[in-house]
Amino acid sequence: MQYMHAIQDTEQKIRLLKEIIKLDASMYNVYNTLAYEYWYIKRDLDQAEQYFKEYLQHHPNNYQTLSDLVFLYIDYKEWRLALKILKETLSVRPETWKDFDRDPRIEPLREEKPNEYEDALNIGRMHPSE
Repeated sequence: MQYMHAIQDTEQKIRLLKEIIKLDASMYNVYNTLAYEYWYIKRDLDQAEQYFKEYLQHHPNNYQTLSDLVFLYIDYKEWRLALKILKETLSVRPETWKDFDRDPRIEPLREEKPNEYEDALNIGRMHPSE
């Protein structure tokens, strides 16, 4: 997978990643790599979301992918979905509420839905730190 970063042509990279999935669907990291390509390069929310969710089918409690999905939804101003996945993420790793609260990418959600955001963080705050 590390060689994928060397491929500059986005369409070629996406084709190769999809071929990898056809050959071996257990290569779960390919789903996240596709999600990042669609999110950051192609700016395609639907495809990025689809690939993050496909990864989560295989690893439903993966903190990093859940966190990425929160930020994807924030990036596209999908506040309700961002809050839903934020709550799910904090249910998996409640001690990370401080990480979210310090991350500047969370600011649009905090500004747009301050009460709901604080309610979501309370999921983590209610658990003692480890």
